[in-house]
Amino acid sequence: SHQQVLDELCSGGRVLSSLNNMADVAFYAGLIGKEQRHDLKSISSLRNRYAHDLHRQQLDKEPTLFKMITDTNVYKNSQPELDLNGFNQHKVFMCVIDQLIADLKERLESFNRPTIGE
Repeated sequence: SHQQVLDELCSGGRVLSSLNNMADVAFYAGLIGKEQRHDLKSISSLRNRYAHDLHRQQLDKEPTLFKMITDTNVYKNSQPELDLNGFNQHKVFMCVIDQLIADLKERLESFNRPTIGE
């Protein structure tokens, strides 16, 4: 609903002040889907936890935080390849980020492609 959009985007009067809000705007504008929104919000939450607690350890020593990565759709869709290559937590995190960026770029480029008949 319109009110839900306003509530989510303008909470605290800080539109676009965070990756969370940018993910919401992109979702409501139809630029990304629910899965990408979920993944961006998970990455944003993970980033915030590290940014606001300087004593956090690496992901291999923070299973609760690593679960935020493994709960992303990008990870779930890539899990066989990641497991096959025996990547450690840091490499898994970097692969998830790289794939998410690639998916977003592809999605945005699709808006610039001419449609059939143009």
